[in-house]
Amino acid sequence: MIAATLLTLATAASGSTTLVEAAFNTSGRSRVEVLEVREARAKGCELSGLEPIVTPARSGVVAVTLVGQDLRLKPCSVSAVARVRVFSRVLVTSRPVKAGEPLEGAVTALEREQLDEAPRLGPDQLPANALAAQALAANTALAPRHLRDDGPQNGEPVRVVVLLNGVRLVQEGHASRCPTAGLMCARLPNGHRVEGVWRGGELEVAP
Repeated sequence: MIAATLLTLATAASGSTTLVEAAFNTSGRSRVEVLEVREARAKGCELSGLEPIVTPARSGVVAVTLVGQDLRLKPCSVSAVARVRVFSRVLVTSRPVKAGEPLEGAVTALEREQLDEAPRLGPDQLPANALAAQALAANTALAPRHLRDDGPQNGEPVRVVVLLNGVRLVQEGHASRCPTAGLMCARLPNGHRVEGVWRGGELEVAP
């Protein structure tokens, strides 16, 4: 739909490109490069801004509305599309990291292009004592799924909690090696192994 619209619009002057880029870069959370703006022709509309200013979440083509004043100083607007590249500062592994290894000291903040809308960890979003949920190659942009909280070592006692219809069922178990990345496992007294999420000093298990 956007691609078809792009073909029917006339290429804008470089002034529109500069205007859109300046508007997108007011938030400071991301850096946006505007490669091209194509706008519908609107005679007599002196463009001066962008409304609303919604910074794109990823690189691609976005629809925008340019606003300004006409010759009678009345508000006017022009529909346009912009081809953009979006960059954000994210945490990236500075070396290979093993599963279960602490991430502190193994990451650095770098600017990366946002090619999709998948969540990434910013420079101030690494939890204290965070461990790698899986083995990570060097230069990997960290996402929440790459982390697990610091928890008990294999064989240590753990409290296992099952939430069932609003009721907390608690059992004592022992931490066990877990084959599923991002989860933790425990072995119950009857020998049954369960897996879940380590949260608040307890292993929460889905029924």
